[in-house]
Amino acid sequence: MKDTTLSKLGGACSIVAGVTLIVIALLLLLSPPDQQIDPYTCRSDCADKFLTSLAHTSTLHIVGLGLLALYALLAIAAVLAISASVRSVNDGWARWTSTLAIIGLAVNAIDPLRRVALDPTSAVAYVQGDAAVKAALTVPGAFLGLDPQGWLKFGAFGFWVLVVSLLALRGGAWPKPLAFVGIGVALASWLVVVGEVTQTQSQSLLAILAGGGGVAQARSEGGEPMLAWLATNYPWLVFAHVASVFAFLLAHGVSTGVLFKLRAERKVERIRALLDLSKRSIVWTNAFLVLIGLTGFAAAYIGDWWQQGWVWASAGLLILISLAMDWIGDPYYDRLRVAVGLAEPKGSKGKKDAPTRQGPAPDPSEGEEQLEQLEQLLRSPRPLLLALVGIVGLAAILWLMLLKPF
Repeated sequence: MKDTTLSKLGGACSIVAGVTLIVIALLLLLSPPDQQIDPYTCRSDCADKFLTSLAHTSTLHIVGLGLLALYALLAIAAVLAISASVRSVNDGWARWTSTLAIIGLAVNAIDPLRRVALDPTSAVAYVQGDAAVKAALTVPGAFLGLDPQGWLKFGAFGFWVLVVSLLALRGGAWPKPLAFVGIGVALASWLVVVGEVTQTQSQSLLAILAGGGGVAQARSEGGEPMLAWLATNYPWLVFAHVASVFAFLLAHGVSTGVLFKLRAERKVERIRALLDLSKRSIVWTNAFLVLIGLTGFAAAYIGDWWQQGWVWASAGLLILISLAMDWIGDPYYDRLRVAVGLAEPKGSKGKKDAPTRQGPAPDPSEGEEQLEQLEQLLRSPRPLLLALVGIVGLAAILWLMLLKPF
């Protein structure tokens, strides 16, 4: 009997970690404005505001840091469970990168705990100290943690996310949209490291999650070279987002055309060719989907759109559509590939729809049941439902983006 204790523990910890992040974001919103500044990335003038405010009240700040450390510790269980789900594909890469991710999460837990002990004391000393003390407490680097540039906290963690996502794609362990979202998360993590290495400041991740900040606050805190450049070129960022959407629709149009052509096709060799064409186009479709997410996130952040509900609704709807189309379409296409000899049935080799050599076309003399099953699959209404979900969902996203109703 397979031991599922690790997956259950990882799932439970993932849920608690997600709730913890939401609570942290709410605490940040309730905190005094001067405490919503990240002292790690601001100049001495905003550090002055931060320490002065913290000396008067530090309860929410301390609770938030404690929860942030708790989130990192809970995420370690999730890393172990997620890595276990892809270890059958490549055990070595899964084990090594999961160790790197755990090291990064450990640093993410240690830094907030250090700040729990040091921040209140530093705030009191700053308020009561003379000019020399204040200068010493706000000197550049005074708030730096164990990993100033984020090589472990973001780089190692992002590397692990990339590896497990690629392994999941290779072994079919996860839904494809989820794996591509993981690749996008990995790229975003590395962008944080690139920003730190190139000495470009970035806002607190918690401020982004809470929907606060944006370009205006960044400029008020002293200006950020990379952020200022992106703000200046905001129209080009929007152009890249729209271009990604057109490229996505162009690539996805291939599989959409195949979807309707299959219903009228009865020659097995032609069905095989159409399925192969659709499978190849999906790679580009998913790549452009990730690009849509990255450019959309950047444009929403730079344009200060995160405080409006239509942005969150659009992002959530895009994720739901991707998952729904995967759940509806993958089983159908998998059965169709098995029926025409492009894949073996699930479990025949220990993995989902293992590739196989193309067998001969089904012969009526060998079994009319196989041909009848193929006919039923081709007449199935599932492709129409798949198209309906995609069309209605994209129309809803277009309505949200153009009219911005809330």
